[in-house]
Amino acid sequence: MLRAAASTRVMEQIIFVAGNRGSVVESHFYTKLEKLHLQDGKKTKFSDDHVTQVSEAHDWMILSFLQHMQGLARHR
Repeated sequence: MLRAAASTRVMEQIIFVAGNRGSVVESHFYTKLEKLHLQDGKKTKFSDDHVTQVSEAHDWMILSFLQHMQGLARHR
């Protein structure tokens, strides 16, 4: 759909991995940021925001799991 709407543009999908500590290769992360043409000062903020969002999502998943397990324990 995007290619039909903007047939004169070149597009590329850039995937940022979020996962366990050590699963993201930092050099790959910054190479992908370079493709976005971010200014150097914004790269650090983008990286920090990415880590914050991943950490918050991880916390949410753990809390959801614990709440689920507590709910199961109450119903037994």
